[in-house]
Amino acid sequence: MTDTKTAPIAPLGGRSVFLRDPDSERLLAMVMAVAAETAVLHDRLDRLERVAAEKERFSLADLAAYEPTAEVRAERADWMKDYIARLLRIFHETLDDDDGGARSAAYGDLMERLAKV
Repeated sequence: MTDTKTAPIAPLGGRSVFLRDPDSERLLAMVMAVAAETAVLHDRLDRLERVAAEKERFSLADLAAYEPTAEVRAERADWMKDYIARLLRIFHETLDDDDGGARSAAYGDLMERLAKV
């Protein structure tokens, strides 16, 4: 009998908590999971459209072989940055500048790091 190990369902060390209300925390987690899947679908659709623009007839192998150019990667990174900004806009709008803009700067830094993922 083969012993197969699977990845843990929950992250090690427990789940990060950002909000005070557990229901809001769960909702945020669900929204972020759907947002991540939407971003993946956006990239896959972009790939499909670009291959279709190059070839009238193409196969799954053509899709798998497609390598985005530096320009395409930059366009996708810009889209991702804008998408994340729209998604998390409400958090950005509620940041107080009582701290001299430190939280706003941290938010901007987070946006930059997420756009590079």
